[in-house]
Amino acid sequence: MKKLALILIPILLVGGYFFLKGGSNAETAMVMPTTQIETTDIESKIYLNGSIKTEEVRNVKPASQERIESIFVNVGDVIKKGTVIAEMDSDTLIKNLKSKENQLEIENVKLQRMQKNGDVSLVNGLKSSKQSLNEAQTKMNNDKALLDAGVITKQTYDQSISAYESAKIAYENATFNLQNSSRDFDLFSQEKTIESLELEIENLKKSIEKNLIKAPIDGTVTSINSIVGEAVSNNLMIIENFDKNVIVANVSEADINKIEIGQAVTVTANSSKGKTYTGKVSFIAPGSKKIDGKKQAYVEIKVMLDEKAPELRPNFSVNMQLLVDSRSQVKSVKFEAIQTGPGGEEYLSVQNPDGTTKQVMILTGLSNDLYVEVISDEINVGDVIILNNSFGVVEEDMGIF
Repeated sequence: MKKLALILIPILLVGGYFFLKGGSNAETAMVMPTTQIETTDIESKIYLNGSIKTEEVRNVKPASQERIESIFVNVGDVIKKGTVIAEMDSDTLIKNLKSKENQLEIENVKLQRMQKNGDVSLVNGLKSSKQSLNEAQTKMNNDKALLDAGVITKQTYDQSISAYESAKIAYENATFNLQNSSRDFDLFSQEKTIESLELEIENLKKSIEKNLIKAPIDGTVTSINSIVGEAVSNNLMIIENFDKNVIVANVSEADINKIEIGQAVTVTANSSKGKTYTGKVSFIAPGSKKIDGKKQAYVEIKVMLDEKAPELRPNFSVNMQLLVDSRSQVKSVKFEAIQTGPGGEEYLSVQNPDGTTKQVMILTGLSNDLYVEVISDEINVGDVIILNNSFGVVEEDMGIF
């Protein structure tokens, strides 16, 4: 009770003082906070989160499952397209190639001996007719391309077709004459044996060449999945071209119609504090997708940076601002001044010079973080606007001191 008495005594003394000093002249007025209509530049932006993705990725897998003889690169190496990056075991192929080449040499010697003892003129006739047929076919194909390009007439092309048909008949006749001549048919069979060997040798050389694994693209080796001495059962390595990195983001159905190809984008990243990048929208997906936990549908877009940014690694997150629209020197007011009626209509409370207020219906246009564009012929720059009551009032003491 003593403590309560000690607290109340100063309060009563101060209250009595004001009562005796000011009495009925003390007035307390409630002053509503206000702002003014201004002219500002307003930019409307969409804010998105995205992530860095690599557009050009290759999983390198050899044509065969041979043992790995050598790997010539390491993770992190930057390489050019066509660089030999690994070599598969080619011992079996090389031995087989050598055997076929020896066999071909023997078969050619056999053919030479048979030609000396056989009807050389028929053999030469077949070779000559085959060469003529190949030349006629090549000319016909070339003339077809020239005809399609409008360089020669159809009559000239028809002459090429006729020449090819004549060469074909001559080759068939030469083949028939050789096969049915009095000379031993083994000569013809020997030539076919040699042709088959030559084809096998060509295929073996291609297989050996394929065992030299070359980089399919320019890029950086990001993963090596095999080791020397083992057979490749999956991908040998992964190469990614970071020069073709893009930003991938999802735009809600409410905002996607504001996005256009070529639209300017400003990019920042947590990994590059204080640095700002620029880019443009390069792709808008034709379809949409659902994202877990979201009611709206989303559309994927891609943004290409204006300059290479190797420090923005794949899967890094970024923040983006897309400029949707901008206007200069428009009538605007702070967001807190906008009031909404029961029907959703928007209005401003304008303070008249005599202290009274009036409500003016408005339309709103572009907006940013602070201001919104005001569209109304009844609103002018400099008008005093009462802020929304929901933001509170200021109590001003008048006449007490």
